Amino acid sequence: MNAARFGICVALGGVTIAAAASGPFAWKRPLLGTSEPRTLYRITIPSDVYDRCHQFPHDVRIFDHEGRPWPHDVRGARPQPAPQEWPLAVLNRTWFEARPDRPAYYRLDVRMEPAPDGSRRRHNRIRLTTPGNDFVRRVEIWGAETPGEWGLLGAGYVVRHRQPRRDEEIITYPEANYPYLQIRVYPNIRDALETVTVDRVRVLTQPPAPAQVTYVLEANALPVSSRDDRDEAQVKILDLGYQNHPVASFRFDVTDREFVRRVRLASRDDPGDPWRAVTVADLFRLGDRDQLTVRTTGRGRFWKIQIDHHDDPPLLIRSVTAHAPREEWLVEARSAGPAALYYGSAQTGAPRYDLAERVTRSELAVADLPRLALGPATANPAYRADWFQSLQPWLVPVAVALASIVVIYVTIQMLRRPLAA
Repeated sequence: MNAARFGICVALGGVTIAAAASGPFAWKRPLLGTSEPRTLYRITIPSDVYDRCHQFPHDVRIFDHEGRPWPHDVRGARPQPAPQEWPLAVLNRTWFEARPDRPAYYRLDVRMEPAPDGSRRRHNRIRLTTPGNDFVRRVEIWGAETPGEWGLLGAGYVVRHRQPRRDEEIITYPEANYPYLQIRVYPNIRDALETVTVDRVRVLTQPPAPAQVTYVLEANALPVSSRDDRDEAQVKILDLGYQNHPVASFRFDVTDREFVRRVRLASRDDPGDPWRAVTVADLFRLGDRDQLTVRTTGRGRFWKIQIDHHDDPPLLIRSVTAHAPREEWLVEARSAGPAALYYGSAQTGAPRYDLAERVTRSELAVADLPRLALGPATANPAYRADWFQSLQPWLVPVAVALASIVVIYVTIQMLRRPLAA
């Protein structure tokens, strides 16, 4: 009987500590399956967590049944590495008049400077500056081991709209190490008689983007208000269903054969909030090349998509598909559990763990880590309103002290009884 009372008191003390730790959080999801202490796991972040958090990921915690926190870190979309620019020498600038077998074009020849060890630089794009406004110009990139032995590396278009101005455009091609490059710029497809020049060219290497897993988000189209409507633009309003939800890209299914359009993305979480500008990009289909996906790193439930057409007719858009990044938590178990995910707190600050730094320094293969699943979301029974949250910093120590006093008292009583007998 005495041992049973002792166990009950210890259990109650643990429950009190766990309740005090999780009290500021309105929602919980149990971690399913078994876990090993000091083992790393991955947990996929469900959409409702974004929606119910006040400031994701700051108001998210993982506690076991004893109130012990488990370190965690959000593993989302990693930033695109910065491109590396290489030194070059300009060899030739020439304007070629049109002939019956080809159009006119401007030609710029450059030589790549070798690396300090004498090796060739590898490159996969150029950044081009050409004068003028409101143009669409075709650009071809040619490479050679020696001048005169040219082979086509890639082609694209430089585009500048009237508003806002864009001074530089990037043309990409498969990675190569040719020491000689030739850039051909053709006249504006809207003004074939113009004479083209190039103000500046830069040759770069863009490291590959980190692999990103995405999934399709269900989006509902909403009516466009008179405040958001524009005479010279198409406007679409999409509801993704969850506040603060990350979005990786929007994919446009367009029937038009040739076009160039400026796209502006803005988001918000509440219909009464002002729109937050997120991304400006171009949609185009020109010849055998197109760009129908607009990438972004924004968050929000409601999205405004504005496609400027000015004096051109609106595009025939069959659909717009939203894609979200598959974000995960990297979690370090501190016990065998059970444990739960707690989220949704108006006053909790961001946690600070060294887990992310330890993983980065160890070069751990995160993609190979085992997964833990989450159970259904339920209201946290230990949740208290704001007054509880204001008491929370000292409530945990008090709960620990009370539990310790109860344990000590029961222990003394258990030791006394054999002596009295």
